[in-house]
Amino acid sequence: TTVSEEKVVSWIDENLNPFTGEWVSRAILQRWGWPANKGGRERGKDYNHSTFVDLVITGLVGLRPRPSNELLVINPLLPPHIWDYFCIDGLKYHGVIITVLWDKSGLRYGHEKGFHVLINGIKVASASRPR
Repeated sequence: TTVSEEKVVSWIDENLNPFTGEWVSRAILQRWGWPANKGGRERGKDYNHSTFVDLVITGLVGLRPRPSNELLVINPLLPPHIWDYFCIDGLKYHGVIITVLWDKSGLRYGHEKGFHVLINGIKVASASRPR
């Protein structure tokens, strides 16, 4: 919370208005005249938080979250024949550490070439390419 004009105001910087997509905190700051002691016009302008990372992990890398760790679903959305490699490493998920990597040549990450999934450092799945 923050205090403005002797009134406590709930404050979550990364909250979006579900109807307009507008950052709620920036709308409040605008109504207050963009006070410099609250960050002014620049506060949150270039904000990039977990929503971006979520899109990379669940979209590009393709990890599909599940309510339990009984089944790990990975369906990457990589553009074919564009990327020669990518890796997400150290991803904590349901009490385990996941690594998902694609290495066309096998020279980038010290694993053999191909698409690999590791859980706690142990290879659990491989394919010649992401699919």
